[in-house]
Amino acid sequence: MQFLIKKENLLIAGIIVLFFMLFFANTKAPLAIKNKLDTTSNQISFEKIIDEAKLSLPSDKKDIVIRIENQLNKADNFQTVILLDSLLKITLTLKERILTAYYTELLALKKQTPIIWLNAGNRFYTATTFAKEEYKPLLYKKAITCFVRLLAIDSTNITAKVNLAVCYVESSNDPMQGISILKDVIKKDSLNVNAPFNLGVFAIQSGQYDKAITHFSRVLKIDSTYFEAYLYMAQAYENTGNKTKAIALLTQYASFVNDITIKTEVQNYINKLQTN
Repeated sequence: MQFLIKKENLLIAGIIVLFFMLFFANTKAPLAIKNKLDTTSNQISFEKIIDEAKLSLPSDKKDIVIRIENQLNKADNFQTVILLDSLLKITLTLKERILTAYYTELLALKKQTPIIWLNAGNRFYTATTFAKEEYKPLLYKKAITCFVRLLAIDSTNITAKVNLAVCYVESSNDPMQGISILKDVIKKDSLNVNAPFNLGVFAIQSGQYDKAITHFSRVLKIDSTYFEAYLYMAQAYENTGNKTKAIALLTQYASFVNDITIKTEVQNYINKLQTN
């Protein structure tokens, strides 16, 4: 599942199987649903989210984190970078995604390099997948801030533009702001696959299946090995009533994956389409 920002290597068997089982259910319009996420965000501070994340740490790791943070208060710039690297190692190992994003942002504020701002934005975005619903608006906001800061340093960074657009669409009351950015990326970089891929995903989410097919066709014309596009385009074709094309695309998708469990799920769904 590749929304340009790869949400922490989502292509692992268990998640993909679950994704596939749900993927071809009747698609609603999450763009409209997601825009209601901010109803409780005004009552929640980012500090509260961070404090809660720290409290969830194992007691031995929590003690280490507290000790390192206390050292940060009196550290110079050089020492701060080293200490933040240590905190990142701990939170990455524990898969504490919110804290990892938080410490990456602090590191980016010190180093001010595009790659670290990109990492920070991506990690905040990843954290939205696993966070409580009421925390998501603030995490999206953090991700957007990181990508904007990156673009202030390097306004030509296409990856940051697409990532920013995805966050705008998924979190904003004005998703067209993100759609506009994606369309602008395509104008400036005709060989970019991530922008049309995400436009295709969002077209499916809003029930615009013909538009989705056009976007995914563009992706595969540029890169025929972009295998997630086959899966999404299969869904779009099924929703337009073209089961034959959907089956062909699912077969192509299955040819790219090695996991036997995923292949079985795909074949089971193909069998279902053939018999209905």
